[in-house]
Amino acid sequence: DEQAVAPHGLRNCGGCESKIAKEHGASLALLGVVTRVSRTEHTMFIRILDAETGNPVSQGFTDLRMGANYAWPRSVKWLMTNRILR
Repeated sequence: DEQAVAPHGLRNCGGCESKIAKEHGASLALLGVVTRVSRTEHTMFIRILDAETGNPVSQGFTDLRMGANYAWPRSVKWLMTNRILR
């Protein structure tokens, strides 16, 4: 639902991703945001919400320095292993 997201985008909509996930029959909503800080640095945030209640299930944040554009998958793997799925 574009009206629920606008004008702030998913990362700033106050958890609207849970409503969108619920409307599509999902039990969980996952939001991931990668922000490029510089050519060799980025940050990553992952949040999982219960689609029914909108309550947080898990979340994590990390940054990566001295990596190229293709290095961000390492951040995803680290976040999922060390913060989200533990």
